[in-house]
Amino acid sequence: MRDPTLRGGEKSSVMSFPFGFALVNGKSLSYFRVQDHLRKMGLARKSVRALVEKGVADSVDRKLAPPARFRDFERLFKSVVESMGQRRQPE
Repeated sequence: MRDPTLRGGEKSSVMSFPFGFALVNGKSLSYFRVQDHLRKMGLARKSVRALVEKGVADSVDRKLAPPARFRDFERLFKSVVESMGQRRQPE
């Protein structure tokens, strides 16, 4: 996530750290992982929202996720999209 306090091409003095990753196939989010100890901070929701807003992902793909985890992730994705006022169907 970028530092929201910066404008234009300013360099950030804020520390950055990787906290997860996303695998995208086309525009389908195939896999998404946030470190366990950081999940309660809202980073997953913010990250999914950024992916949708930037047009990187517009659906989720169940091929790589175990069924139990997919249901949780699909719920998160739908919640984010609905909070944005958009309706998207997972594949």
